[in-house]
Amino acid sequence: MTKEIDIRRMEEIDFERATADSGYRRAVISYLKELIRRFSVEEQARPVAQAALTEPNWNNREPTDFIEGSLVLRCDIGRAFWCDRQVNLTFTEFNIVRLLAERCGQDIPYRRIYDLVHGPGFVAGVGEQGFRANVRTLIKRIRKKFRTVDTHFDAIHNYPGFGYRWVAEDADTYDEDEKKWGRLSAPS
Repeated sequence: MTKEIDIRRMEEIDFERATADSGYRRAVISYLKELIRRFSVEEQARPVAQAALTEPNWNNREPTDFIEGSLVLRCDIGRAFWCDRQVNLTFTEFNIVRLLAERCGQDIPYRRIYDLVHGPGFVAGVGEQGFRANVRTLIKRIRKKFRTVDTHFDAIHNYPGFGYRWVAEDADTYDEDEKKWGRLSAPS
């Protein structure tokens, strides 16, 4: 049974669902056509109806694969591959890897990663910075999953007190033990 949509509550229309669920989309389109016909709200409803009636252009979609060195992210199916082998990440872990890899070489704050997982402003843990322990645990799990595929995996670096970064395999890196900059070597 299709949910009745009230004219006074236009925010009830879930347009993302309308593009994905054809049955719901047909209900929304019928509803909008009825609005135009019945209530003469043509001026207010026309842009909404036009957007709903427009078929998405599947030919101009963005590519669904993201490639960064040995990492391939299949965004359409939420799968990560490292050195052509699948890494069994959860959807949340996949999104964290995607965030880091898309901003390769940039430091991503703990809070930004935490907001990706729980939504902006969510507070958990002890104290004002309690979310950091949760982010560290997530990154630890992600690294462990990548290391099951490649024992030499070292693409996620920590910036203590700030966050994490995805480092390209051939990028310059600072060796904390030797206190000098050098090149990351590809895993052998």
